[in-house]
Amino acid sequence: FDKDLDAIFINDNRFAFELPDNFGNSPVSVVVLANNKFHGCIPSSLGNMSNLNEINFLNNLFKSCLPSEIGLLKNLTVFDVSFNQLVGSLPSAIGGAVSLEQLNVAHNVFSGKIPASICMLPNLKNFTFSDNFFTGEPPACSALPAVDDKRNCLPSRPLQRSPGE
Repeated sequence: FDKDLDAIFINDNRFAFELPDNFGNSPVSVVVLANNKFHGCIPSSLGNMSNLNEINFLNNLFKSCLPSEIGLLKNLTVFDVSFNQLVGSLPSAIGGAVSLEQLNVAHNVFSGKIPASICMLPNLKNFTFSDNFFTGEPPACSALPAVDDKRNCLPSRPLQRSPGE
């Protein structure tokens, strides 16, 4: 995927394949692959995309965990992987993406505790992690301008999953 492109927009198609391991070798600033059927893992080579400002992988079939290399993306302002099948915990390394303003990981199968490093991102304005299975949220999250934590497993928070879920 060694193409000299500025942006990749592949929206609203039925593309159903895995992203190649060398996907991150492109110098793009925007990657939007929303509303497709991409599956498999999000390649760790994404961390090589130093010019990247926006990643939108909304509504695909990505599975497995988020690569910690996302924390290497110092210019990233928007990261949306909502409506996928991602599992595991959020990597605390995401806290290294210091320009991040919008983070949306809603409607996946994430679990564990939200890392404090994410809620302490200096520019984070909107953090949406609803409809997962998170069990802990650091106090720093309550100081963010906009947080959507509904339908998780967070004790003492309103609108959470029932114990049977």
